Amino acid sequence: AAALWRSFQVAALKMIGYLLSYLALYIIFAYALQRDWLTQSSVLGVIWAGLAIAVIQTYLIAGNLFVLEDDRFTSFSSPQLFAAFLLCGLSLLLFSGEGGPWRAITVPVLLLGILLTGSRYALLGMLAVLAMYWAARMFRAGSAKGAIAVLFKGGAGVLLVCGLLAVFLSYKTDSRLRDRSAR
Repeated sequence: AAALWRSFQVAALKMIGYLLSYLALYIIFAYALQRDWLTQSSVLGVIWAGLAIAVIQTYLIAGNLFVLEDDRFTSFSSPQLFAAFLLCGLSLLLFSGEGGPWRAITVPVLLLGILLTGSRYALLGMLAVLAMYWAARMFRAGSAKGAIAVLFKGGAGVLLVCGLLAVFLSYKTDSRLRDRSAR
């Protein structure tokens, strides 16, 4: 609707298509999860492959074309798109219903990876996903005692994430997450 009175109708139409692609991807992923075509081990494999490529691309390749500013963590895409990939992987892992040691290792690595991309919208998305996961766990606790236990565990998680963010921002003073301008 906002595109009707603006002079950028083509750009707005492209953005609508971009947002509709998220809806289509959600339908595809939901269908794949229902049919067990998409498993936690396949998601973990894709995430770790993406992280390995990003480490090579960001830190080992001289003259990296995709890391143009501030040595932001990425693979063969812009840091914002890579952050969206990591955020999707985090969502799939948290809401898959499965646990395990690899998931327990991968989730904090994904949180760190999202911070290293320097993407502000992915940081907000990460916080939203973690809040939704926490709320869902509280509602599924089954009892008030279980909900309180989840509340305290989640509170510890919030402190951990905030501490990780504070340490990261104090160490990486040139991070885009500290930049208040909208570049």
